[in-house]
Amino acid sequence: MKVLFLRPEGSNIPYNKNFIEISILKPECINYTVNLHEIDGLGFTSINAVRCFKDFDKIEGKAIFAVGPSTSEELIKRNIKNVIIPEEYTVENLVKLIKQNTKNPLLVRSLIAIDNSLDIKQIADYNLKADLQKLEEARELIEKCKVNIIVLTSSYIASLVKDFIKECEIIVSIGPSTSKVIKDKKNIYEAKEHDMKGILKLLKELGAYDG
Repeated sequence: MKVLFLRPEGSNIPYNKNFIEISILKPECINYTVNLHEIDGLGFTSINAVRCFKDFDKIEGKAIFAVGPSTSEELIKRNIKNVIIPEEYTVENLVKLIKQNTKNPLLVRSLIAIDNSLDIKQIADYNLKADLQKLEEARELIEKCKVNIIVLTSSYIASLVKDFIKECEIIVSIGPSTSKVIKDKKNIYEAKEHDMKGILKLLKELGAYDG
């Protein structure tokens, strides 16, 4: 089975002869202003949030949280130890965990993901822009049913391609927020663990991955 992965540029996907990866989003680091003096905990919602953060020299002694293992590993590369992750890898669970363990936390994420309903201080240190050429490549594959499975790794990506998806294709969603965008589609499978490892486990269950 041919599996189409739609991911932001710079994401890591294991090699498999049946995997097709198209990076339809380009992450771009942006300037931000924040006073970290009163902040006692920081939560990172993605790998790119870690890569674009410029103040690691100012967070010693603060509690550090990550949305899941992949983001945690990116923090560990920067010598950040004792990273805390929620049992279920969603932003909602991350925020809940941070609030339970800190008094004045900060969430670091993308500009398009800022959500004031979360009732937590947030900053954006990067933005995601659609690569129109890559999006057209994805549309060509999806509309003509040239792939069997489409892997959607964010709600934004899902919103960009949902109108292309046909009933001939199985949709693999990384988590609840992504699934919500495509709720009117058929053949949706949601990863139990909301990260790349969870997606690969699901693909294995579907007989599309043997790694």
